[in-house]
Amino acid sequence: MEPYEEEREISTIDEIIQKVKTSSSPPFRPKIPSTIDNSSSVMAIINIMQECWNEDNNVRPSFPSIKKKLSDVTGISASHNFLDALLRRMEQYANNLEDLVEERTQAFLDEKRKSEELLYEILPRQG
Repeated sequence: MEPYEEEREISTIDEIIQKVKTSSSPPFRPKIPSTIDNSSSVMAIINIMQECWNEDNNVRPSFPSIKKKLSDVTGISASHNFLDALLRRMEQYANNLEDLVEERTQAFLDEKRKSEELLYEILPRQG
């Protein structure tokens, strides 16, 4: 889900920007999907993101503070290339998805085979 995806269905981008710029209570922010991974690292990154949304710039974290917090959460130090680390994580995620798809496909094929066997027990095979 992209930021303000639901809002873009009923508003233009300029209208969304105007809503963000206008001080309102509560401030207009993107919705965080309820279907996201609730692991501690994802929740920590969401907390950092929400801290950055604070209307009071004295309370909002500084860039070095954000960098440190992200480093603590992700394990990526300043000496590492953030983009390389992100690409590694995306590759790992893709591999995990491939494994999951293969596992579910195999489960589907097993169930299909069982269904066909059961069907052929009830009805004769076509010649």
